[in-house]
Amino acid sequence: MIKQLDHPKINRNFNFIGFAVMFICILCFVSAVIFSFNILSGIGKIGSVPIGIFWGFAVTTIYLLLLYTISPPLLVDKKMFNKKNKGVEKSKKKFLFESENLKNFSDWLTLSMSLRIIFIGLFAIITVQPFNVMLFTSLIQNDLDLYKSHYKSEIILETDQSKIEQEINLLEDYLRTVHINALPKEDYTEISKNINPIIEKVQYDKSFLEKSKNLKGIIIDKKVKRSKKDDFIVELNSEIQNEIASDEEFLSKSAEIETYSKYEFNVFKKNFNKIIEDKVTNNKYVYNLIDNNSFYLRRIIVINTLVPGAFFLNVFSLILFLFPIYVKFQIRKIKPKTNAQSFYYFKKEKELNFVNLNYQTFKTNFERKFAQRQHRSFVRIKENLELSMVKLRAYKPEVAQKIEKELIAKFFPYVDISENEIYRKYGFSSGELSELKKINRIVFYEKYLDPPFNLKPVKNTIVEFSGQKLINDVWRDE
Repeated sequence: MIKQLDHPKINRNFNFIGFAVMFICILCFVSAVIFSFNILSGIGKIGSVPIGIFWGFAVTTIYLLLLYTISPPLLVDKKMFNKKNKGVEKSKKKFLFESENLKNFSDWLTLSMSLRIIFIGLFAIITVQPFNVMLFTSLIQNDLDLYKSHYKSEIILETDQSKIEQEINLLEDYLRTVHINALPKEDYTEISKNINPIIEKVQYDKSFLEKSKNLKGIIIDKKVKRSKKDDFIVELNSEIQNEIASDEEFLSKSAEIETYSKYEFNVFKKNFNKIIEDKVTNNKYVYNLIDNNSFYLRRIIVINTLVPGAFFLNVFSLILFLFPIYVKFQIRKIKPKTNAQSFYYFKKEKELNFVNLNYQTFKTNFERKFAQRQHRSFVRIKENLELSMVKLRAYKPEVAQKIEKELIAKFFPYVDISENEIYRKYGFSSGELSELKKINRIVFYEKYLDPPFNLKPVKNTIVEFSGQKLINDVWRDE
């Protein structure tokens, strides 16, 4: 159709659309490869290429389908027609609709069309995010590191809180059970020397817990400014680091605490060390887990919040994805000199002719196949009757000819006998044969007035009679 119109502006616009779609396909492929390469680890990074190929072609296919549906309304919409032309004479409505309304963007901006444009815009924003991460991560690295350290601190604080409470309870239970102050002087001196490091550790942990809770409360307070929050986050991270160092230092010095078999001190010491060891193990696990996490989604959020360049890249992607839609609506305004109608009306006529031609071919094939079936039925019945017809022709030729004539009348024109022979042998007139052809001819039944679109049903031709009229018609005098 484009070649038939051969209009420079139409050719140029469709070339722009083609190049834009090709560029979008490449963009989606590269975007998916970058994303997969950042998410996957180790040998799994090899899978980023097939993932990119799949995502690139999938998005391009969906985009093309959406782009194809975003076309001008070629048929008059009754609701829109009435809405846009209130108070206009009927003779002028069609002219106004074709010359003005089809050129206005707002005339086709329905809910369905808006959702399709939003869907395309969503694809554009999603596609460009890996490029934002690749280009602007270095600009937000400090903010990302601060977030990761704060995230680690929150998790460690939650887990350490329960462990510190276990430390406190364990120490209080032991002191309550042993009653150190009531012990003999020698035992009191020995236990005090060994238990003091544990008491100091518990006191330090209690102080850490109270200070950390206060800092956390300040950080989550919405009234505090962002710059001050960052300072408190740094301070909280410092407290967490000191707590972790304190746990490791205590375990390293734990061997210096002498064993003391009396008053179950060794059991108490072992249980206390087990709590500290669990804290250290949990903290190392949290560190490894968070340090090995790329925080890809967080990067996207921070970049789009803080980096102006990401905004311009998002806008560029939106323009690229929406540009073909704009070009398609520019095509509708072009009127080729060789054709009074625009490209889309020319396209409509071509598609309409294509559908009608194929529908006529279908009807012709349908009628031909049923004609062949009727012909086979005629031949089969004729062969089955042949033995009986031989006897009838010998003894009752009139009856035989009558049967053959009825058989021809039933299957004509799907018989293997020429019309001249039928005229000569069976005495049919040309008018009779024309009537039989009209009656017996197989024609595809049309239920609608506008096949194959089937929008206008055939009106009901059944005539309803009243009871009295039926009686009068039956008993009327001849």
